[in-house]
Amino acid sequence: MKKTYIKTITREIKESFGRFVAIFAIVALGVGFLAGLLATTPDMQASVDKYYDDSHMADINIKATMGLTNADIEAISSMDEINKVMPAYVTDSLMKTNDNEVLPTRIYGLPLNRLNQNDDGFINQLKLIKGRMPQANNEALVEQKGNFLSEIELGTTMSVSEDNENYGNVGEIYNTTEYTVVGVVSNSQYLSKEAEASKIGNGRIGAIMYVDESNYKLGAYTDVFITASGVSDLNTFKEEYDTQMDGIVTKLEALGKSRSQKTQKWYVLDRNANVSYVSFSINAEKVASIATVFPIFFFLVAALVALTTMTRMVEEERTQIGTLKALGYSKGTIMFKYLVYCGLATVLGSIVGLLVGFRVLPNILWNAYASGYHLPEFIANFSWGLALISSFLAIVCTMVATIWACYHALKEKPSSLMLPRSPKAGKRIFLERIPFIWSRMKFTYKATARNLIRYKKHFFMTVIGIGGCTALIVTGFGLRDSVGDIANTQFNEIFQYDLLIELNGDHPLDSVVNEFIKDTKKVDNFTEISSQTGYATRKNERFMATVYVPKEPSVLKDFVNLRDRRSGKSIVTDKSSVIVTEMLASALGIQKGDTFTLENANGETGKFVLSGIAENYVGSYIYLNQADYNNAFGKAPSYNTLMLNTFITDDSQQDAALTKLLTSDTVSSAAFVSQTKKSYDNLLSSINFVVFALIMAAGGLAIVVIYNLTNINISERRKELATLKVLGFHNKEVGGYIFREIFILSMFGTGVGLLLGMALHAFVVRTSERTDLMFGRSISISSFIASAVITMVFSFIVQLILYRKLKKIEMVDSMKASD
Repeated sequence: MKKTYIKTITREIKESFGRFVAIFAIVALGVGFLAGLLATTPDMQASVDKYYDDSHMADINIKATMGLTNADIEAISSMDEINKVMPAYVTDSLMKTNDNEVLPTRIYGLPLNRLNQNDDGFINQLKLIKGRMPQANNEALVEQKGNFLSEIELGTTMSVSEDNENYGNVGEIYNTTEYTVVGVVSNSQYLSKEAEASKIGNGRIGAIMYVDESNYKLGAYTDVFITASGVSDLNTFKEEYDTQMDGIVTKLEALGKSRSQKTQKWYVLDRNANVSYVSFSINAEKVASIATVFPIFFFLVAALVALTTMTRMVEEERTQIGTLKALGYSKGTIMFKYLVYCGLATVLGSIVGLLVGFRVLPNILWNAYASGYHLPEFIANFSWGLALISSFLAIVCTMVATIWACYHALKEKPSSLMLPRSPKAGKRIFLERIPFIWSRMKFTYKATARNLIRYKKHFFMTVIGIGGCTALIVTGFGLRDSVGDIANTQFNEIFQYDLLIELNGDHPLDSVVNEFIKDTKKVDNFTEISSQTGYATRKNERFMATVYVPKEPSVLKDFVNLRDRRSGKSIVTDKSSVIVTEMLASALGIQKGDTFTLENANGETGKFVLSGIAENYVGSYIYLNQADYNNAFGKAPSYNTLMLNTFITDDSQQDAALTKLLTSDTVSSAAFVSQTKKSYDNLLSSINFVVFALIMAAGGLAIVVIYNLTNINISERRKELATLKVLGFHNKEVGGYIFREIFILSMFGTGVGLLLGMALHAFVVRTSERTDLMFGRSISISSFIASAVITMVFSFIVQLILYRKLKKIEMVDSMKASD
């Protein structure tokens, strides 16, 4: 009897293979998508962590205002927490190529002889991409091309430019002032292609050069690169690594204080001071944020498909179930057949989904980041933990749906199960009570209306299924809009100023700055503000923020558009105003009228009452009136920053202006907002690939769902459609009869999906945001249209595929008895 039962299950799979494949496909999509997305961030982090370990990237970089001596190096090396130490010379200089191009260049003086010997003690190892290693003092290596680093060919001559402000003292810094490029290398410190800041030239490094340390003439080292003991086995992106490094940094800072003179200061920098490390960490975490929310809805739709499929299957086999019950089979034994059927499809779908998901999706997203990073070899791990979680969720969803579908049928008596279910009593639909409409409708349209309105279960299952898929597509497109809005809104609409100049303390403006800000051909207007890093705290929450105090609050509106996001109304900065940006206010849990504590750059604290919450997408800011600042801290702030509106729009003109400004002793840094925006555009563009993957996955899900629901609809009404053929309907007319219903249901489902998509998008966005990064909240009309069109196109494609099945329905099927 067991063999017969197994044969029954095998025959069921063969005879309803399309149904089996539908469950298989939906599970493979859901499991593959969930596992792939959840694995992407750990795989990305593991790949870069291995790259950092293999290249012996520095855990800590120490800089000192007066340099570091051999005695300092020995003191650092003697610490138990320190593994390897490599002193170096690092300076920025304007270098001229043999094409007369002047590039702000970072020049590393390193013990290159140790690199040639493959010495493990060489920190931040250089990987040769082309050319050869230097064999003479006047030969150099250069970093590979980036978005802001020039491509320097082998054989190029680079010499110290006379444009350097300290050109007269060059002989006190370098033994060699002209080099020939013999090799191009990669350095793990410069994984990202983003701009590296400099205080010379246009404020951005245009080339990175590596020469032997003997080319430097300085009496002390400028930098010390350090690898820490006991951290190589830790993932550099995990909290455990950060915690251990915090302790080591604290001890090194204490050592620096004990060894330093009053005029000397050590700057102990961990990897969070590295542009590439921070950029990659943020981007990898964005994938994780989206991955934790989006796939959940895949499983909900998968459960719906499984429920629909198994309900239909059980309904078709009522007679068989009744016979088995009459023969003495228990409810569990009968249900076992359907559990095996659905379970086998789920297990196979999970296996395929995991194999593809762990390999394909992380690789696609990894390669999408190639535009912004010099990516090392990717490590795609098979995570058994994620595999078990994803598969378990899929099995639970489909098994619960199967048990639910079987439960109601198994409650009935064998005698009632072996009889066909009585058709529902005919009822007039509401349209029949409107003669003006009903009398003008064709017969086929009347039949369509009756089928749509009378079969409510089928109506709602189809509408919810298609609506769920449309909602996922809307969410995908909505995320694209949200990400795309960030840089444009922040740097074009909120930040109205063009140029930000940070000054060195309270020093009076020198002739360079004065001449620039008074040039009416270049500068429209400017304002002075106090800028410092502070910490906002309330209860147990503490967040870092940039604190701005305008010298003239009334003119701040010309430079920063402080507005309420919901109403769009401007927030007035008057005699008493304390304005906090939206995400920071949300993180602190404060609203207008609430009090919070602010710690300024000097560690002093003061109480402030919130007067407004401003729209903001990048960074966390607090805007204070000077009177409020004075009252809280008992002193006036120092105005160390200039915001300017300029007429300079061309990139080359902007570079020329920055080059001039950075020659001033009073200027610490200067940057045009347009160039900052480009950096954020590059940072955020990679997230668009994640969104594209979401849209593609949602589209695949839509195809499977629409196909399955339409296929079930046709199977349920096979006799009805055969009867129509007997009555003389041609294949096209039969197709129109059934597909008209599918089209209308797809329209309804799409409409529901557009509404659900708005709610799902809002939920995903809020879950993915951070204190210093807010996504746009609106979805464009074009995204709604695209989502609707994609759903309807998929519906049409499915109809074309299933039209062949309609053509195969024979007229004799109308004579077949149900029992």
